[in-house]
Amino acid sequence: MSQESKEGLLDHEKDNSPEKLDSDDQSMIPVEVEFKIWDKSKYKTSSDRLRFVFNKKLSVKEASERAFETYFGDIPKEINVLIQAKGSSPSAIANMTVTIEHILKEGDTLILSDNLDKYNRRKTISGISIPILGFFALLAVVCLASAFQVIYGPKIEAYLGRKLRQFYGFLDRPHTFRVIS
Repeated sequence: MSQESKEGLLDHEKDNSPEKLDSDDQSMIPVEVEFKIWDKSKYKTSSDRLRFVFNKKLSVKEASERAFETYFGDIPKEINVLIQAKGSSPSAIANMTVTIEHILKEGDTLILSDNLDKYNRRKTISGISIPILGFFALLAVVCLASAFQVIYGPKIEAYLGRKLRQFYGFLDRPHTFRVIS
């Protein structure tokens, strides 16, 4: 191994030494990220919410790209970025070049999407489809019950009428009851 290679390895070891890493911790910030993925075939995810640790000096755009690249191994052509404080609705970020230390507060969530418009449209459609499907299922049951009544109604009424007459006939007859002792 050449002298230059050894020196390069020693420098690399110094960069990763515990003393060096501890001093760098002050420039790092934990970031809660929520992915709203539209193209599930390209960006498969097992968890929508993840926590990343980024350098405070990264811009929102750079942090978003790193989150996508770290988790999915790919960066979409366009990334939609929102920020959501705890207990509030998401807000769009106007300036993507601002550093994350200036825009993120503790408890904020960075929301990243590969196509937010299509994602929201799909969520709206799936939210509406359940009541619509329920309505049509109820309508189908009512139609089937009506058809059943039309086809079998007279037969059922005749059968029930015979059974009721038999029952009333049974009640009209005198009965003797024996007491068993």
